[in-house]
Amino acid sequence: MILGGHEHERHTVTTGSRFLVKADANSRSAQLVTVSAAARDTYAQSSEVLEVERGMRMDAAVERVTQAWRDSLIARLGPERRLGTLAAEIDARDGALRRQEMPFGNLVTDAIRLGTGADVALLNSGALRFDDVLAAGEITNYQLESIFLFADDTRIVSFPLTGARLRELLEHGVSAANYGRGGFLQVSGVAFRFDTLRPDGSRVVGEVMREDGRPILPAETLRVSFAAYPACIGGDGYEVPEARDAEACKNSARAPRAVDLLKEHISRRLGGKVDQPRGGRITRLEQ
Repeated sequence: MILGGHEHERHTVTTGSRFLVKADANSRSAQLVTVSAAARDTYAQSSEVLEVERGMRMDAAVERVTQAWRDSLIARLGPERRLGTLAAEIDARDGALRRQEMPFGNLVTDAIRLGTGADVALLNSGALRFDDVLAAGEITNYQLESIFLFADDTRIVSFPLTGARLRELLEHGVSAANYGRGGFLQVSGVAFRFDTLRPDGSRVVGEVMREDGRPILPAETLRVSFAAYPACIGGDGYEVPEARDAEACKNSARAPRAVDLLKEHISRRLGGKVDQPRGGRITRLEQ
């Protein structure tokens, strides 16, 4: 028997008489594998997926541990408080965020762009770790904090970038190495089309456009905001010397957190009411 990890969805694979199993991420399910002695030096196996649902009885010993961590959370973040209301549910599952434009990605990148005053905001989808659907209704500071599990990696740095270099970053985001993975970008202030049937380096098709429909020229300079993980340390294979060699990354420990920019965006700019953000930013051509 092999117990797998890191993939975000459940797997049950049979090889001969043995199982390779993986449960869903974020404790949405568990895998129960039973191994029984069938005869001398032989074993029988069976596998079953157990859904983890609200209302299940907590194990008393585990509950004591989780309560201690909850006390630590409250000490660090303060009490849970309402920030606003979602007019409709927002899909924040990894499988979609890492392949296409998503309203949730648009919401977060709008918060980053407007909060930093940048022309363009980029965010690697792997920075968004909720991997679930945010239900319509009340949204709290705890829910938003739970989305950004790597607080320092999702500090936002801003730096100048030419249109030509912006296109290179967008190309890398839809490359074979990143399409369907955490390096796929969610964006604000920019719109482009791509085709995964084309070779890497030429997947972005046509002009890269501004939010208002004007093309971004290769030689013009824009102010771009990006998460510190790809911009400063090369996460997901990004090479951004414009950020790494500038004050942006040298002072990244003091840069704003993405979650704080999102809190401010919801409570101040949106007045606590979150509707679907404007779409049409990323278009995949081969459908």
